[in-house]
Amino acid sequence: MPLVDWGFLRSLELEGRHPDDAGIWGVTSKRLHVGEGFPEWTVEHIEGTPLPPAPELPAYKLRPTRWAFYRRIRTTAECERVIRVRKDGPMIGLYLFRGWENPPGGVIPLPAPGEEPLPQTHAVHIVDFSESRRQFRFWNNWRDWGNEGHAYLPYEYFDKYVFESWMIYPQLNYRSRKEYVRDGCKEIRWESRDELDRRLYGREIWDEPGEERLGWAFVIERESTLEVEDLYVRPKFRGRGYGRLLAEKVSELASAKKEPLRLWVPFADCNTERPSNYLSLIAITRRLGLSFQPCPVKWAAYLATNEGSGSDVPIEPIVVPPRPRCARAAILATALTLGSTCEHIPIELPAKTATTKKGVQIVDRGRGPQVSTSRITVQDLVPYLQQRYTHEQILEIMPVLTVEEIEAVEQYVHDHYEAVMEQDRHIRERNAQRTTPPEIQEIRRKGHAKVLALMEQFAQTKGEKQISDRSPR
Repeated sequence: MPLVDWGFLRSLELEGRHPDDAGIWGVTSKRLHVGEGFPEWTVEHIEGTPLPPAPELPAYKLRPTRWAFYRRIRTTAECERVIRVRKDGPMIGLYLFRGWENPPGGVIPLPAPGEEPLPQTHAVHIVDFSESRRQFRFWNNWRDWGNEGHAYLPYEYFDKYVFESWMIYPQLNYRSRKEYVRDGCKEIRWESRDELDRRLYGREIWDEPGEERLGWAFVIERESTLEVEDLYVRPKFRGRGYGRLLAEKVSELASAKKEPLRLWVPFADCNTERPSNYLSLIAITRRLGLSFQPCPVKWAAYLATNEGSGSDVPIEPIVVPPRPRCARAAILATALTLGSTCEHIPIELPAKTATTKKGVQIVDRGRGPQVSTSRITVQDLVPYLQQRYTHEQILEIMPVLTVEEIEAVEQYVHDHYEAVMEQDRHIRERNAQRTTPPEIQEIRRKGHAKVLALMEQFAQTKGEKQISDRSPR
C-alpha cells in the first residue's frame, strides 16, 4: 500500500487543500518545521481514494523535529555561499520545460527561445554545486530519472525560472537572545548573522512554559534595509492579538535601526491561494506602516514597504505559479505531444572499426539504446555529436560520463547510423508539432509588458526617493 509523508498531509491541511492532492508551497513546509515539527512519519493511503488526514502525533515525536529559522535564497551567489557553509542547499520551486522529460546526461537544458513552460511546476532539493560548470546538483524524488534521482541545474536556469527558494536552519548561533514574559506568553528577541555576515533578527511568541512557538517574524538586514522574510501566526493561535504584537515588535526594530522596511509576501499567502487571510494581511501591513507597491521580483506575490506612497491593498501579480506538485508521469504525458523544434542534423563521424571498450556496452532496458554503466542514452548524446562537440566539451556538460562511454556511443552510432538518425528524425518531427495558440501568445505578451511597466514605475519611484533623501534639507 502506498505511503504518504505526514508532513505533506499536514501542510495540505494548513493550506486548506486537504484531502485533495494539490501540492504544497515550500514556505508552508518550513512553517511546519518551525511551528509544530516535521517528523519522518508516513501514513498508508489507498490509491484512488481521498488522502487520509494527518494523524495527531504526541509532543515527544514533534518537539525534536522543530527547527529554528528559515529564509529565502534569492540568488546563485547566496546559494553557493549557503552550501559552502551549511553543506546543504535550499528547497526550490521552479517552472518545468520539455527538457525535464529526459535531460541529456542529467543536465537540465535551458528552454529554446520562445518555448513556453509546461503547465506543471515542481520542487527539488539543491544539495551541491560546481562553480566551474556553473551548475547546481539537486535531488529529485523521481527515483527512476536522471542519475539515480540526481541531476544538474544551470545557474542561468535558477536565475530565470525559480519562483520559490527556502533554506531551513535546525539551529542558529545567536549574537544575542532575550526573553520577556508578558500577558501569559513569552516573547523572545534574538539576533544572529547569516553566511554572508548579514544581520538576522527574530521576534517570536511562545507559550509561557516555553513549549510551543505560537508565532514569529524573521527579518534580514540587506543593504541598509530591513526585509521581513515571513511574519506568521500558527492557525490555532490566531485571533489572540499575536499578529498585532509581532507587527509592533518589527516596527520597533525598524524605528530603532532607522532603516526602511519591506515585507515580501509569498505566493502561499496571496489572494488567489488564501483568500481567507486577505483582510488579516492588509491589517498587519497597516500596523507595520507599509503600503503595497508592484512586486518587482518573481519569488514573491506582494511587496509592502514604507519607501514611498503606494496602495492600501495588495497589487495582484500578473502570474501566480501553479503549486509545486508534479509526478514524473505528468511530465511524460505532456512530453508525448511537446518537444523542441530543431531541424534534423546529420552526424559526421570518422570511420571506426574498434570494438566497444571492455565493461562499457550499449544496451536497451526499455528506454532505447543506452550506456550499460549509466542511464545516459544514445539519443542524449546525438545533439552534441551533431554539433561536433569534442570529448572534453561533452564531459564539461555531462560530468557523469567517461571518455570510454562517449567512445562507446560513437561506435554504436557508427555501426547503426541509419537507425539512430531515423529515431532522431522521429523525435524532432514529434517535438515540432507543438504550437502555442496566437490568442495565448497575445495574452502573455500583454502580461509581460504590464509587468515591465510596473517594474519601471517602481524603480523610478525608488530612484526619486533616493535623490530626495540625498538632497540637503
